[in-house]
Amino acid sequence: MGGNLHEQNETPNKFDAVVSNPPFGVMLETSHLPWLRQENIPILGELPARIPSEGAAVIAALNRLSQSGVAAIIVPNGFLSKAGFFQRIRETLVEGGHIRAVVSLPTGLFSPQTTIETSIIFLQGSSKARGHRKVLFVDARNAGVRSGSKTLLDAATSSKI
Repeated sequence: MGGNLHEQNETPNKFDAVVSNPPFGVMLETSHLPWLRQENIPILGELPARIPSEGAAVIAALNRLSQSGVAAIIVPNGFLSKAGFFQRIRETLVEGGHIRAVVSLPTGLFSPQTTIETSIIFLQGSSKARGHRKVLFVDARNAGVRSGSKTLLDAATSSKI
């Protein structure tokens, strides 16, 4: 996704594909994200004063998808299990039929930059989401080859995932 989370347009362009690897754990003031309150995504309840950057990135990616678009967003595994704001986002994605797949990535894949365990969530635009409730879960945490603290994925392993 081009630009940063603070600089979204009031009427955003729509894309057929969105790929995002947002920063993790950066707390953003919702008062600095006016576009967030104008989203067409009914996040349950009121927005808190501050939200995690990865949550804002997921909402922004979904809002930027065309009717038939797809998105792939790298998120920390906490996004998939924490209560509160993350839970409300997950519920909205599932209830809207937007989530197609969750791939748990190998530990150490982004080492040494971070050791946080990560996953990729795959979202779909609204025309593909209608009536869709099945979600594919892929556990690739043990895939790849360990090289010190880092995990490496070769082409064959990537294709298999």
